[in-house]
Amino acid sequence: MTTNPDRIVERSESGTPLTPDDALQILSPQLQGEALKRVFKAADIRMRKISGNRGRIWAAIGVDAVPCSRNCKFCSHGEAWGVYGQPYELSVDEVCERAKTLAQYNPDWLTLRFTQDFGIARICELACQVRQVRPGPQGRGQDSLEWRQGF
Repeated sequence: MTTNPDRIVERSESGTPLTPDDALQILSPQLQGEALKRVFKAADIRMRKISGNRGRIWAAIGVDAVPCSRNCKFCSHGEAWGVYGQPYELSVDEVCERAKTLAQYNPDWLTLRFTQDFGIARICELACQVRQVRPGPQGRGQDSLEWRQGF
C-alpha cells in the first residue's frame, strides 16, 4: 500500500469522512517525517474545529479487577491469561471517595469501569450512590448528560 498523505489531508479539510484505506495509511509505518506531520496537523485543525477548540477531561474509576472465566480471545481479563496478580474490588465507600476526589477537578465525564461479572443490579446500585457525590452541573460538563444527572 502506498501512502497518500495529501489525499488524507484534503479529505480531512473538506470534511469528507476518511475511508478504511485512509485509516490504514495513517497507521502505516511508511507514513513518516513531513508527511506524517501534515496528517497530524490536519487532524489537529479538524478536531479543534469540531470541538470548538475545547478539550474535555475524562475520569475513570476501576471498580474491580478480577479474572473472568470466559477467556475470550479478544479480552485481556480472562483468567487463562494470568494478568491479575492481585485481584481487587473497591467498596461502595471507596468508589464514592474516589468520585469525590475526582469531582474536585471538574471532569466532563466520569466512567465507572467493571469486569464482566460485576452484575447490572450492583452497577445500578453503585451508580445511585456515586450520583449523590455531585448532584448537578458545576462549570465544566454542563453539556454532558452524565453531569446533568449527577455524573
